Order: sequence, then C-alpha cells, then structure tokens
Amino acid sequence: MKSVLDALYHFCVTTLHITQIKDLVEISFFMLIAYNFSSWLSRSKRRPMLLQFYGYSAMIIATYAFNAKAAHSLLIWSAPACIMLALIYHQHTLQRSFIPSRKIGAKALTTSAWIDDLVRALVHSMHAGKKVICLIEHRDDLSILFESPIRVNAAISAKLVKMLVNSSDFNQQQYLWVDSQGLVKAVNATVSTESQAIFQDSRHSQHAVIADKTDSIVCIVDPTAGNFTLHAQSKTLNGIPAAQIAPLLCAYLGYRVNLSSEKSYAKPRSKNRIKLDRS
Repeated sequence: MKSVLDALYHFCVTTLHITQIKDLVEISFFMLIAYNFSSWLSRSKRRPMLLQFYGYSAMIIATYAFNAKAAHSLLIWSAPACIMLALIYHQHTLQRSFIPSRKIGAKALTTSAWIDDLVRALVHSMHAGKKVICLIEHRDDLSILFESPIRVNAAISAKLVKMLVNSSDFNQQQYLWVDSQGLVKAVNATVSTESQAIFQDSRHSQHAVIADKTDSIVCIVDPTAGNFTLHAQSKTLNGIPAAQIAPLLCAYLGYRVNLSSEKSYAKPRSKNRIKLDRS
C-alpha cells in the first residue's frame, strides 16, 4: 500500500507538477469547468459538438505527451479562434440553451383521452381536404416563442377542433397550437418576430427545427397523400397512416398505449377506446 502511495505521489510531483494544495485546487476547478462545459455540449442532438470538443482536447494532450512542442503551442494559441468558429457554426444549436422551459408535474398529465379526440378531428380534416399543422407543446414553454391573433385556451374535443379548422379564418399554413395537458391554446400561431433567428436553418424545415430545439411535436396532416408527417425529438417520420398516429403521439409524450385491435379513425367512434396509461 505504501509503495502505491509513493508511486502516486511521485507521479503527481514529477508528471503533473502538483507540489502544493493550491495546485490540486486549481486542477479541480478546471476539471469542474470542463465537466459542466461537456454536459452543456452534450445537449446537441443533431451535431456531435461533444465529440469535436473531446477530439480537440485529445490532440492537445497527445502533442504534450509526445513532446511535439510546435503542434502543442499551435493548438493552444489557436483554441480561442477555434472556439469562435465553433460558436458561429453551431449558433442555432446553441440557441436552444436560451429557450426557457417549465416542468409539468405528473399530476398535470392525468388524462390523455384528448389524443384520441385530436386525431379524430385531424383525420376528419384530412378527408375534408384541409391541411393542418398541429403544434403540440410539451414541457418547454412556447409562450414567448410563438404568437397568435386568436387565443382559445379551451379543453380539446373533436367537435372544437373541427369547428376551428373549418372556420373561414383558419390558415392552413400556420399552426394549430395545443399542449400536452389537453388544451387548445391558439390557432393561426406563428413564430414570433423576436424568435425567428432561433428556428432558422437552411438545411431543415422550420417544423423539424422546432422539434429539435424544443421538446414539442409538430404533426402535419397531408390531405393529398392521406397520411401524417411527424416531427419529434429531432426525428422526422413521413407517411404515417391514421391508425398509427395516436400510438406514436402517446409514445413521444410519455404514455403507454394498449391496443386490443387495430383502430380506424375513418369510421365512427367505437366503444373500445384506446386505453392510455401514464408510464
């Protein structure tokens, strides 16, 4: 045991140059910063920012270990420029950190029958030849990111959603905004002027970026193809039939769905409803 401690002490003094307590405190301080910075970078789902940071750090350590002084100095002195370039390249991903969020407790999600009603209304709109872009707010608060001239704030029902979609004021290119507590928050919702930069990405649609930078779900009704497109958790699912959209919404919102038989939303409501339990 003593030999192990002596070897550890010798390593700290000769290799790490730790000779005083303050050296250990400084190393711990910078390790804490590196850990928090790594945790922050790990939030990125679409771009491997954490791997890039680890790769650059590994090159610095390797050049120091192999005594490549010129390369080591170049990496150290160019680090600020590399950080600035990385911030510019990943600016849209990093903006997610500035999106305020609120936590919805388990009691707020007491029922999910609204999913069945919502899907029925969306399928009815599909058969009526109307496109609907449904924005489902989950835990991230979208109130300062989106705006709407028509606020509703009423419980979701198939009759209410049908009435709103069939209204002459309904804009098929804007969002029908609902939340995971079963409320219709607004219709004709759009990204606010102040938040436009957050959801701009030349490589992806605005719907996909919204689902990437928040935990919201964007469900699009395509009356031409007769199916749905779903954007959720940085994923895009195309060509979803009506019978599968409700179970998918339940899964992404954290519910467990039990289907006794395949259900068709094109037919009148049957007695056997989808049974949804909070997982």
